[in-house]
Amino acid sequence: MKKLNLSRAEWSVYLIAALLIFVAPIFVSFNPLSGIPPQITQTTLDNKKIVAPKFIYFWASWCKTCKGMQAPISAVLKDYSGVTVAVKSGMATKVQDYLTKQQLNWSTVNDENGVIAKQYSVTAVPTIFILNSEDEIAFVTQGYVGESALRFRLWFASL
Repeated sequence: MKKLNLSRAEWSVYLIAALLIFVAPIFVSFNPLSGIPPQITQTTLDNKKIVAPKFIYFWASWCKTCKGMQAPISAVLKDYSGVTVAVKSGMATKVQDYLTKQQLNWSTVNDENGVIAKQYSVTAVPTIFILNSEDEIAFVTQGYVGESALRFRLWFASL
């Protein structure tokens, strides 16, 4: 293996670049919404009211990235209160059939026309809102997020 002969300054540049690429997205919000999020007044598909979720996950049945996030979201939902919002994924029966077929035991609100997504200024799915102990938005993430990164954000928001 060839040894890299980099100066201290070159190593510093690479370190800063790595931090910006891998760490900064944890703290970056892609959404203008802040403070206490709008209340979701619709009930879930199983007719339950939403009570104090720590994260809100916007997804769609047609979204391939959302499908890749099913395992991390399911794992985190076992330990944290959360709600998922199916955006423009069809009628409630279609969304319920999708959840059943994918074996997803999620508390889900059907946002058939994208009204809730618009209230939250969601422009793409997947989007995750993580709330702090005062129920204010602490983090907003668009795109794929792994389980460990999601758990880290939830833990950090709880401090």
